[in-house]
Amino acid sequence: MIALHHGTAPAFAEMMTDNLDEMIEQSEHQPLVCGITIHTFIMGQPYRLRQFRRAFEHLLGLPGVWLTTPGEIAAHYAGIVAPETALSGLVTKE
Repeated sequence: MIALHHGTAPAFAEMMTDNLDEMIEQSEHQPLVCGITIHTFIMGQPYRLRQFRRAFEHLLGLPGVWLTTPGEIAAHYAGIVAPETALSGLVTKE
């Protein structure tokens, strides 16, 4: 958003908080995953960092948010879904 679309740090923070608020409402009906990808050379600049912190603090204050890694999500899913069920949509019988 910032590097390719010339967005500002405040616009990024607003986009991030609006996205998270919307996803929290939608997650009442189904689990959702929101990946936030940042690069230290971009968001780590002092004039952008304050806005990122603001958005991140908003994220931490939302109900039901689990701050985690992709590996932890996969492990959680594997622990609650039988392997046959998880693969049933991927395997076709001919």
